[in-house]
Amino acid sequence: MKIYLLFLLLFFCSYNFAQHPDLEKNLQSNDLSFLVHNHVATHNPIPHGWEKFSQTQSPLGRFTFPLVMAMQSGEVYSLQEKGILTQHTMTSQHWLPWLFESENSQVKVKRSVGKDIFICEISSANDKNMAILEMNSFTDHYYRNKNDINLKLDKPNNRFNFTWKEYSVLVTFTNADEVIMCQNAQPMLRKFQGYTDVTLVDKSTLGCWNRNGITYLGASFNKKLTITFEVTKTPETPRLPQFDKVVADEKQYWTDFFNNQVPSLKTKDKIINETYYQAWATFWSNRFEGGEGLAPKPYMVSAAFMYPLQFFWDEFYHSILLADLKDPKLAYQFIDNFSFAQAPDGGMPGGLSFTRDVEKYREEVTKNGSNDMQPILVGVTLSQLKSKPGWPKDKIKTIYEMYDNYVDWLYKNKDIDQNGLVEYTNSFNSGADDSPRFDGLYPTDNHIGNMQAVEGVEQNVWLSLLHYNLSEMATLLGNKEAAQVHAAKGALLEAKIEKYFWNEADGFYYDVNTVTHQQIKVKTEFTFMTMFLKNARKDRIKRLVNEHLLNPKEFWLNYPIPSVGLSEATFTESTMWRGPVWPNVNWLICLGLEQQGYKKIAKELALKTVKMVGPQYDGDSCTRGVRFNEWFNPITGEAYGNENMSWSCTVADLILRFLNE
Repeated sequence: MKIYLLFLLLFFCSYNFAQHPDLEKNLQSNDLSFLVHNHVATHNPIPHGWEKFSQTQSPLGRFTFPLVMAMQSGEVYSLQEKGILTQHTMTSQHWLPWLFESENSQVKVKRSVGKDIFICEISSANDKNMAILEMNSFTDHYYRNKNDINLKLDKPNNRFNFTWKEYSVLVTFTNADEVIMCQNAQPMLRKFQGYTDVTLVDKSTLGCWNRNGITYLGASFNKKLTITFEVTKTPETPRLPQFDKVVADEKQYWTDFFNNQVPSLKTKDKIINETYYQAWATFWSNRFEGGEGLAPKPYMVSAAFMYPLQFFWDEFYHSILLADLKDPKLAYQFIDNFSFAQAPDGGMPGGLSFTRDVEKYREEVTKNGSNDMQPILVGVTLSQLKSKPGWPKDKIKTIYEMYDNYVDWLYKNKDIDQNGLVEYTNSFNSGADDSPRFDGLYPTDNHIGNMQAVEGVEQNVWLSLLHYNLSEMATLLGNKEAAQVHAAKGALLEAKIEKYFWNEADGFYYDVNTVTHQQIKVKTEFTFMTMFLKNARKDRIKRLVNEHLLNPKEFWLNYPIPSVGLSEATFTESTMWRGPVWPNVNWLICLGLEQQGYKKIAKELALKTVKMVGPQYDGDSCTRGVRFNEWFNPITGEAYGNENMSWSCTVADLILRFLNE
C-alpha cells in the first residue's frame, strides 16, 4: 500500500501540478481593454471585430449570449442640474477573472460573471443617475439571428426579457426608479435631464428591435443600482443572487481550475508568468458546455466574443494545449462533436454551432453531400498527442473510422486534377483567408472567397502525417492491409511534395496552381510546415531555416514570423495574412524547429512570441496588458484583429516546452 501511495505521489509530482500561491498576483490586471470572461452562458457572440486595435470597454463592459445577442456597451450618467449631464469614464480599474472593479471620483462599478449570470453593481455619490445599455442582436454578417429574438418589457419588475427558442435572458434593474427603452439613447437621456418634450413609445422600440436588432435599455436610480443578466429556461423564477455570492463562487471556480488542472511554473520571470496565467484564464473562458445543435458535447470556441463555434482546424490547436492539463480526456473532446456531425459522405463541417438545426443539416448533406473544408491540422495533433499521457485506446476505432472516411472525402472532392495532391478551392478553406498566395486566382478582383484550385504546401504535409497516423491506428486495430495502404499514401505524398513544391533555385517550398501546374512564387510562413514531414529532407530544411526563416529581410523581423516575407511586394504590417504574425503559426513553427533539431532557435522564437503577446512595462508601470489577439504587427508588436483567441493561448504550451527553467 505504501509503495502504491508513493507511486501516486511521484506520478502527481512528475506532472508538476501544485498549488498556485501567486494566483491573484499573476492574474490581476489594470489594463482596461484586456477584459475577458464577460459572457453569461456557455455560448457567445459580439459584433464583428476586424479592427486594428483592442477596443476599450465601456464602464459596464460588454458580454454576449452566443450567436444570439450582445450587450455592446454600458454607460453611466449623472445629472448635476437640468441640462447638465456627466457621462462617466473610469480613471482606475482592477481586473481578476472573478471580479472587475473600476471607479472615478464619483462612481464605482463592480461586476462579475458566473455560469449563466452577469451581475453589476453601480454606486454613485450623486442622487440622480442613469445607466444605459446598448443591446444588439449578434450583428456579425455570418451569424445574424435578429429575427429569432423577441423582446418583452416587464415594468412592474423593472425587467426586460429577451427570448430565443426556450431560453430567456432576463435583464433586471434592482433599485431602479424607472426603466425605459428606446431605439436611440439620446431621447432617454433628454427625458432623464428633465425635459418634457420627449415621448417614448414601447411598441415602437419593440418594432425597431425586430427590424434592426438593436435597442437601448435605460434605468434611473439614486445611489446604487444592481444590473443582473440571467440566462434561464424558467423566466418566471429569476435567481437574482447576491453579488458577493457570485464573486465567491467564481473565485472558487478559477482557483479549483488552476490548482487541479494547470501545471505550475519553475521560472520566476514576471513577463512569462503573467503571460502564462492569463493565457490559461483566457483559454478556459472559451470553453462551452454544448448540449444542442451540432455541438452536443463540451468544446473550445475560437473566441467567445467573435467566433462562438467549434471550428475544425482551431480545435486541433486547442487539443494539444488541453493535453497539458491534468485531465487527459480533455484533449480528445474534439472526437465527440465532429464524429456526431460528420456527413454520410465523410465530409466535415468547418464549424459546429449549438444553434444549427441537426435535422436540416443531415437532410442537406445527405441530399447534396458536404462541401466544407478547413486545414487538416489533425495530422500534427495526433502525432503530438501520441506522446502525451491519456492516448485513448478505447477510442482508436472511432478516431480511425472518422478520419479514414474524411481522407476518402478529401481525395474525391478536393483533388480536381486527380494527381493525388489535395487542394483549396476557396481561400476560406485554407484558414489564411486573404493571403497574397491566392491573389490573381479569383474570378473578379476579390482577395477572398472562391478561386482557382491551389495545392497548398501545408495541407498536403498535414495530410501525409494523417496517413501515417491512420496507418499506426490500423495496425493497432489489426488491419494490416489498411495500415500498409495508408503508410504508402503518406510516403507518396511526401515524394510529391518534394517533387512539385520544392524550388531548388530559391530554396523554398511553394504552393502550386492546379490549373496551370505552376508554382505560386509567394513566400509565406506555411513553407515551414514542411518541417513536420516524417521523412523531411534535412538539406532542404537547413536551407529553409538559414536562408529564409533567420533572414531579417524575409522572416526574422523584430517579432517573427510574419505570414508573408518582408521581401514580398504584397507585404503589409497590419492586414491579416498579408504580413502580420499569427501566434498559433509561430507555435507550430517552434514545434517543427524542435522536431528538426533546431531547439535553440525554437526557444528564441518562443521567447520573442511571449514578448509580443505578453505585458509591457515601463519600470514597474504596466503600459499594456497581455494580448491574445489574432494577429500582430511584426515590426512593432501591436495587437490587431479579434481579442482573446484560444489558439493564441498556445503560448502557454510554448512556455512549458521551452521557457520553464
